[in-house]
Amino acid sequence: MSRYLATRGRKGQLAALDDLLSGKEFAHSFGRDTVPYLRVMATANGIPLATVNLTALLYAGNAGLTPPPRGVI
Repeated sequence: MSRYLATRGRKGQLAALDDLLSGKEFAHSFGRDTVPYLRVMATANGIPLATVNLTALLYAGNAGLTPPPRGVI
């Protein structure tokens, strides 16, 4: 996650996606014929909780930017 965000900051979104899609981990996890999907949202040995939280924020998508509905007046 951190590498993706660093590449995106330095080289832009397209370069970050290209780096992600051409990586060994992506090829091993999904191959060429599988649409990527959320496999797990948990910590693992050696993965900081901050990384898990950043990944969860990505999956919030545009809905995460939408203000919550207001209560009835």
